[in-house]
Amino acid sequence: QDLETSIEERKKLKTELEQQIKQQLEESKLQQEELRLQLLNEREEAEQALENRVSEKVATIEKLKQDRVDLRSQMDQLQNENSLKISELEQEINVVKETNSTLSQDLNHQIQLKNQLQADYAEGLNWNRKL
Repeated sequence: QDLETSIEERKKLKTELEQQIKQQLEESKLQQEELRLQLLNEREEAEQALENRVSEKVATIEKLKQDRVDLRSQMDQLQNENSLKISELEQEINVVKETNSTLSQDLNHQIQLKNQLQADYAEGLNWNRKL
């Protein structure tokens, strides 16, 4: 009977050990699954963070491109305005040159008239002396 009890106890111990092993195996599988899910979540978070950074960089690049286009447009507009102002100033310079030329001609004509009047006056004085 001791032998039967011993065999029964061994069977019982074996069954308990098998159950413990199964339970530990299940727990281990659950822990592995939890770790796998945690790693997947961390990976997704890292990918999302990377996508966000990439999106921010792309937005920054697009803004810089638009800023460059805007600045180019402003520069072109300023160049056009400057060209127009230069043209207007050149026209004003030409008007001033023409005015100066006309005034110079008028002055020379006035000087000629003055000289002619002085000559006529001197000649008149000579005629008065003779008379």
